[in-house]
Amino acid sequence: MAGKIIADTLEHSTAGSVTTDYVVNGSAKAWVSYKGTATNAVKDSLNISSVTDASTGRYLPQFSNSFNALDYLSQTTGNNADGPVAANDYDQMTTSSGDMRYKSSGFSTADTKYAVQSFQGELA
Repeated sequence: MAGKIIADTLEHSTAGSVTTDYVVNGSAKAWVSYKGTATNAVKDSLNISSVTDASTGRYLPQFSNSFNALDYLSQTTGNNADGPVAANDYDQMTTSSGDMRYKSSGFSTADTKYAVQSFQGELA
């Protein structure tokens, strides 16, 4: 049986309140934490079915539930031996898959030891 809750504000007994617009529009709809060296391994995630190691320094997280359009936001960070350098290739992103590329501080392509990416937008 499906149900529906209609509310404009969510309130916690000690942590305050937030409007439901903030929850619907402002919360991450997907995120992933993973290891990108040696064996690619997802450490934890939300709405991510898998991460493909596409090539050196390039990872493709696949969404369990796709986004409605290509105007979703992606934020990425990672940690290489010489510091974090990350970029999203928005031309390669689809509604069902993100795209992350990592480089060393010298801007050569490099796998990342540890990566985190989050996605905000409207799900399909």
